[in-house]
Amino acid sequence: MHDQSQQIPHKDGTLEIKVTDTTNVNYTLSHELWHMLLKFQGYSQLQFPLTTGTPQLDEQIGATATALYNAAAHVLILAAQKEAGLIDERVESAFMAGVYNSVPAEDPNDKQDQLLIFRVLSLLDTFVFWQGNLNDLSNDLLLKYPESFPYAKQLYQTLTAKKIDGPFAFRRSVVALFKAFANILETLGYVPLNHAEFAVLTPVFSQRQLRLTLNQTLEVLHSEYTNLKTHQRAYVAVGKTDRQAAFVFENLAPETSPAQFQQLYEQPLEKVLKANQITYGIR
Repeated sequence: MHDQSQQIPHKDGTLEIKVTDTTNVNYTLSHELWHMLLKFQGYSQLQFPLTTGTPQLDEQIGATATALYNAAAHVLILAAQKEAGLIDERVESAFMAGVYNSVPAEDPNDKQDQLLIFRVLSLLDTFVFWQGNLNDLSNDLLLKYPESFPYAKQLYQTLTAKKIDGPFAFRRSVVALFKAFANILETLGYVPLNHAEFAVLTPVFSQRQLRLTLNQTLEVLHSEYTNLKTHQRAYVAVGKTDRQAAFVFENLAPETSPAQFQQLYEQPLEKVLKANQITYGIR
């Protein structure tokens, strides 16, 4: 399973990759290394610099956002692993064994399924692993997960509606997944999880956008969430088109005046990004 490896940064600057299942170390380790490579290639990274004030809610938003983000990343990573010959029948068999072992089958008598969202997100990653070509597995998955399977398929179709062929397309797909997932939660009657504002996806801009003023590309929200670094209400920059959080301002005081905001909005976007040391990708 793809959660059986993780990156552990140490205080001395080194980075440890911990593999907790050694069924196929080449597959699992290469998977984690490709995650790292995407970061160095300018693909948007997922960050959580805010808090709702409720740790359990923070954890729920963070976990679901990470699962959706990783599903998009896995489209690229699994394609690269397949091209490198790291996915064969043994890996496919071991992966499905992992799915069946970690994702319990649905209980038709359970009217309040506490694991429904977990199943949906796990099956989404299964769709990605098989690139949507589940073939003979579909009937088995539908028998085990009759409610979760259609929602996972819906998310996969959203994810792959447009080709992920670069950093901009990747970020666009993650944002689309966030929105599709929110719709599913609403359909199921769950409390909404505000990924759009809480989950920061590092932005990707074109050279033309960098020359525009801030207010032509982004809007600054005085969020209800708290900035974990400043312990004050956060100022979040969201895209004017996709409404997704791009970064959080660290140096805007609560008493910032309307005149100061107007001055900020009129500055070139590139100047604002550099002044606030914001990491961004180029489209």
